[in-house]
Amino acid sequence: MKFPVKENRDGRCLVCEKKMNGRFICVGLGCMKKDSATSSFMFSKGEAEFFWTLFTHFDNNLRDVGVNVIDSKSVTIGQADLYFCRKECLRKFFNDLVDTLINKFCAKNRIIQK
Repeated sequence: MKFPVKENRDGRCLVCEKKMNGRFICVGLGCMKKDSATSSFMFSKGEAEFFWTLFTHFDNNLRDVGVNVIDSKSVTIGQADLYFCRKECLRKFFNDLVDTLINKFCAKNRIIQK
C-alpha cells in the first residue's frame, strides 16, 4: 500500500479492493469549525471540533457501534498529534483500537467471540 491514500467511496475495501456490499468498518476523521463556517485557516483555540472515530456499518439485523479515538475536547487548535516511542507501541495502539471496536460490537449484538 502506498501512502498517502485517497478517500475511497466506491464501495470497495481500501486494502484488498473487495466489494463491501454495505457491510464495512469505517475510519472517520476531520475537523470542523464549531460555528459551521468554512475556512482553510488554522482555527484559534476553542474554535475547532476535531473527531476521529472507528465505526461499523452492517445490515439491519446487527446493531452498529463506534469508538471515539480522541477526546475532541482535548484538541484545541484543529490538529491532534499522537506520539509513540517505537513501532511496537504504535501497533499496540491500533490493535487495541480494533479490539475495542470488535468487543463493543460483539457485546452489543450478543455475539460470543472465539
